[in-house]
Amino acid sequence: MMRSRSGRPPPKACPLPVLGTSGVVGLALLVWFVGWDRGVVTLWVVLIAVPLATDWWGHRKKAADLFGGLST
Repeated sequence: MMRSRSGRPPPKACPLPVLGTSGVVGLALLVWFVGWDRGVVTLWVVLIAVPLATDWWGHRKKAADLFGGLST
């Protein structure tokens, strides 16, 4: 893994490119099937809540390191 000049590893990429064409089509079908309002809300939940819940960007680890190793 490459490290930056500060010694920290580079941030993880956004999970969106992992979706690929089938994932984008699936999300579009979801929005079409459940309706625009609920579909957009579901889309935001998928794009924001799931990465946060899985600690995609490492925020929990950073917070734990900052506050003395608090466990979650």
